[in-house]
Amino acid sequence: MKKFMIIFLFIFSSNCFATLITSDDVYDDGTYEWLHFEFTVNMTSADSLETFSGEGFRLATADEAKDLINDWFGTNLSLGSYEWSGIDPTLVDSFIVEFNTYGSYLAYGLVADVGVFGTDTMNIIFTGFMDSYYSSEGAASQYAGYIMVRDSSYSSSDVPEPSTLAILVFSLIGLASRRQYNKAYNSY
Repeated sequence: MKKFMIIFLFIFSSNCFATLITSDDVYDDGTYEWLHFEFTVNMTSADSLETFSGEGFRLATADEAKDLINDWFGTNLSLGSYEWSGIDPTLVDSFIVEFNTYGSYLAYGLVADVGVFGTDTMNIIFTGFMDSYYSSEGAASQYAGYIMVRDSSYSSSDVPEPSTLAILVFSLIGLASRRQYNKAYNSY
């Protein structure tokens, strides 16, 4: 029985570790921390939430994505806009390096039920337009990840790591079962 419990505890706790996001994996604009788009490539919006909500992330709204794009590039794009000229190439390059999702060519993010946001080497995109590569219905995309944000004030101590909780629960169960065993053994 002891061997079974040890094996079960090992398997259960190893599956409970949260994804560890470091400061190198986010862009902090002072208000929000933006998860790099590459982390959610090929994930649906539901998968993205399931994977990263434990670290305080949520799906970005269209207004938040618009503000990120406009603040980064100094533009005033609204939903459905493309900026084709007057783009500072160094800003485009820095955005692609920061949020990279597809080699060194583009950094696109998706907002569920809205559209594609980001840049490639030719244009800045803030659009609700969807084609065969993208879906506004929360589907996975091989070219873009869902845009995830959390407050800059987030601390990993705000949300207990599941593995810590699992170890605590199993420790309490172990102590309780040991106590019951001692009571039963001492009653003979």
